Amino acid sequence: LQRFCTSLNAAFTMPADLATCFPVTIPFEDSSSSFGDIVKWHWDFGDGTTSSLKNPPAHKYASPGNYDVKLNIVANNGCNSDTFRQRVVVGSIPVADFALEPGIVCDSVPVIFKDKSTVQFGTIDNWDWNISGAVYDSASPGPLIFGNLGPGNSSLRVSTKEGCISSPIQKNFEVLKRPDIDFSFRDVCKGDPVMFNAQNTNAVVSIRNWTWSFGDGSQL
Repeated sequence: LQRFCTSLNAAFTMPADLATCFPVTIPFEDSSSSFGDIVKWHWDFGDGTTSSLKNPPAHKYASPGNYDVKLNIVANNGCNSDTFRQRVVVGSIPVADFALEPGIVCDSVPVIFKDKSTVQFGTIDNWDWNISGAVYDSASPGPLIFGNLGPGNSSLRVSTKEGCISSPIQKNFEVLKRPDIDFSFRDVCKGDPVMFNAQNTNAVVSIRNWTWSFGDGSQL
């Protein structure tokens, strides 16, 4: 006795525009296909619960997480389908965070606002920045240049493709004046020492250290 099983394909769908941020109730709809009649369904929702209904009640997960939902079907000829699997991400609330690189903001020096936000379950795909009144939507805006001295402010709120939105985080910064410097020297003959004299041309800005590069690979 030889038995031939006809085409039998397990499948299910969820609403395409459904946000799956916790807490959420997810409707699963059977979309399986078979040459003959389908007589049994076995759902595994990935959290230890199951169902044998064609279209089970909308499922509510107890906590955020990644859940592998599985469906098997049986046709009226006794054939079992392969397992249809689909991962469902029940998102958690992201935590917004960022840092300025470099950490000190000086006038006319490029600065990058580096996103450091995190999320346990889900994918961050939206950034809502406000930096001294200007808005940005990229992950890490910059390089930005601030020409005006004084206080500045910045904030960031992030959201995930699962529809979870963070609380905003705010950080203040100060735009500081760059030092204005010059130096002098006198030409000398080969082998004679050269005296270099540095000057701070803006007495309002104090200088903490000096870094020299002499053009021959030596530094000080």
